[in-house]
Amino acid sequence: MPRPPVEYRLHELGLPDEIVAIAQAHRDLPPRARSRVELAITEYEREFSSLRTRIVNLELPKEWYTRQELYQDEAHVKRQLQACRSLLSVMRRIPFETMAEIFAYYLSPGGKGRLNVQEDEDEDEHEEDYDRPDPTPSPGLLCLVCRYWKVAATTTPSLWSNIHVRAQEQEAGEYPLVKSAHVRGILSWMDRVTSHPWSLTVQANRYRGAAARDSAVPLSQLLNRPASLHLQRFRIEANQFALGLGQTTFPRVTSVIIDCDYSYERGEPQLPDLPSMPALTKAVFNGILKPSYLAPHIPWSQLTHLFLGRGVEIPQWRAIFKLCTALQQGCFHLLDSDSDSDVVYPEPAEVTLPDLEDLTFLYMSPFIQPLHGVSAPTLSKLQLFTGWAEPTWDFLNPHLFQNLTHLSLINCSWAEHDTLIPIFKTVPLLTELFFSLTVGFSKVFKFLTFGYKGKLHLRSLRALGIHMDMERILEPGEAVSEDDAERVPFPFDSLVTFISSRTQSVHRDDFPHASRLTTLQSLVLRVNPDSVDWAPKLAEKLREEAAPYEKYGLQTKVFGQRSNASTWGTDFTHSFMLHRHWDEGFMDIIRGREKYSLYPGDPRDSDSDSEGN
Repeated sequence: MPRPPVEYRLHELGLPDEIVAIAQAHRDLPPRARSRVELAITEYEREFSSLRTRIVNLELPKEWYTRQELYQDEAHVKRQLQACRSLLSVMRRIPFETMAEIFAYYLSPGGKGRLNVQEDEDEDEHEEDYDRPDPTPSPGLLCLVCRYWKVAATTTPSLWSNIHVRAQEQEAGEYPLVKSAHVRGILSWMDRVTSHPWSLTVQANRYRGAAARDSAVPLSQLLNRPASLHLQRFRIEANQFALGLGQTTFPRVTSVIIDCDYSYERGEPQLPDLPSMPALTKAVFNGILKPSYLAPHIPWSQLTHLFLGRGVEIPQWRAIFKLCTALQQGCFHLLDSDSDSDVVYPEPAEVTLPDLEDLTFLYMSPFIQPLHGVSAPTLSKLQLFTGWAEPTWDFLNPHLFQNLTHLSLINCSWAEHDTLIPIFKTVPLLTELFFSLTVGFSKVFKFLTFGYKGKLHLRSLRALGIHMDMERILEPGEAVSEDDAERVPFPFDSLVTFISSRTQSVHRDDFPHASRLTTLQSLVLRVNPDSVDWAPKLAEKLREEAAPYEKYGLQTKVFGQRSNASTWGTDFTHSFMLHRHWDEGFMDIIRGREKYSLYPGDPRDSDSDSEGN
């Protein structure tokens, strides 16, 4: 393995003082300085050539040791020659602006340069720490190359626009502190940002029993700097109600991630605990609420994108939701309300959300209680991931769903036709539908069949996905048993009739009096292999039945292998710990998962449906 090259500073090469002074004083050399450097290059070239000639003419092995000394002299002269040539390099004439672009490119592969200040209980550099961010080049490294690079780097605020700070709560539930030894570097970094928009990430480590340090500085005090006036993106992880930023204002923050872990028992928290962010429009909030508390200093009415996590009770969610009149996209992790709770949340009787287009609910449907008094005329996409419960629908307010074009109803337990078909009847404009199904396959297929009993339901449907639990289905070829009346054969005939009616029949114009019938273009069938070991056999049969309709433009993807159809989880609490801002693809955590996609990759590719996608 070759040795890494040894680096030398200019003054260590034995160059004439005049050459060193020229290097330090000039970037683009004036004529006189250039002539002096060119003369030095000529002299070093002559000396290098002389040494090379002497080495070639040595008598070996008699002059072996002489050759070793000459090799060392040759290497030294070569370094001097290269140093002088570098003074004439075009690199020294690159404008500051271009250098800044080059520096930004250098810092970008693993994420732009960040300050990674650690406040660890155990400062052993070999300690494994899963919270540690991926290593990225720091702009501070650029300052060590030469004076010119340092000036270029320190006068380019954008290079310093991502700051990452590690802090440590000193006692359970106490506010985060930053080690005083790191404060000077953080403040210097913030000063280099000047008035440039910047991002801050704070990891206030979960309490691990560390002893209090008298030399630590409160995080809130550290952020009381002019640079905070220009902070635009803020992310912090800490214990619940232990941020200590209630008296802090970030006037220009537009995007925030606040992830709070469980709260320690330490009495009534001092509220508000979150900073004031009057310009906020996109928020990821996890664990910031407590019963009866609606965080009134958060500008709910101007939020366009919102995630509320860590199990928000439905009445509390509804009160906040009605305040979000500018909302365009929302995602909420809900819990049912405590039946013994006597908390009544104030909420407007009537509210319109004119820009709301996309809603996702995790763990529980919000429609366990009717959502009265809400109008969302542009709502087009709704996803319900209801865990171990069947989806609940608001049949008292069907106007909420009249403009839906995408609907996902996904759970990991029981789902039957009697629940799903009434829901489907309230969403006539659907173009995309994905749902879980356990019982009533034949009835669902018949409902979706064009012309069945003279009906044409969901006329615009072009993409359909079904996750099928085979618990009540007989293995292909297995005889019906009188002792097991609940298990029935899979209704292949109903499936084929349904597919044919939405492909072949539409192409043949079998329904001439019906207008705007859409051909089914994508069909995704996922056979749950956790319920039966013969799922791959059924999947292959389904592929065979659907294959003849490819000529009508239907793309059918059938999944049955354990590697790409199992683990049908629906609680995304841990997945959301990936912590992306909304404009970094926050919802891709769900949308990027093939198992919920209406347009997945090849089911025969075992990697196409992995958890990491």
